[in-house]
Amino acid sequence: TNDSSSANLKVKKIQITNCHLVYNDRSIPLYLNAKGFDYTGTGDLSNAIFDLKSKLEIDALDFRFDGEEYLREKRINADLVTQINTNSLALIFRRNDLRINKLKLDFSGDFKFLSNGYALDFKAGADNIKLYSLVTALPPKYLKWLEKTEVKGNSDLLFTLKGNYIVSQNEKPNVRFDMNIREG
Repeated sequence: TNDSSSANLKVKKIQITNCHLVYNDRSIPLYLNAKGFDYTGTGDLSNAIFDLKSKLEIDALDFRFDGEEYLREKRINADLVTQINTNSLALIFRRNDLRINKLKLDFSGDFKFLSNGYALDFKAGADNIKLYSLVTALPPKYLKWLEKTEVKGNSDLLFTLKGNYIVSQNEKPNVRFDMNIREG
């Protein structure tokens, strides 16, 4: 009782191997199902603000939001650097290379917890990618025709999601998608 020192846990590495992760948040509603989930994260987690360097591989990811299926059995690979602020509960996605099937994206942004929701500011994009690579990442309902279709050309794309998500006020972030196609 006379010792004024506090307990401190220093984690240098987090490793998860060959897991099946399911996240089902009905309040949003958001559903993730990740099979063959491998994750390695390093950083000094004892600091209030730290960079978490992560490597992520998922053999098959399913993602649904508000009943709409966006990803089904997509292979995911990612190298991420995320600044985490445990005081303000903010995440800053600094340098992030993300691959969904054959589509390689640069991803950055901010995610902050609010008292009544979330503040989002995300940007994902790619320059001079094969159009076919983009098509392999589309939601399942758009891929039925792909087996009988020849896809050629190059593309640049930019996806942004910015604003607050506050369910009680029916406030949702703005979504924007820009795409240029050449020789398609």
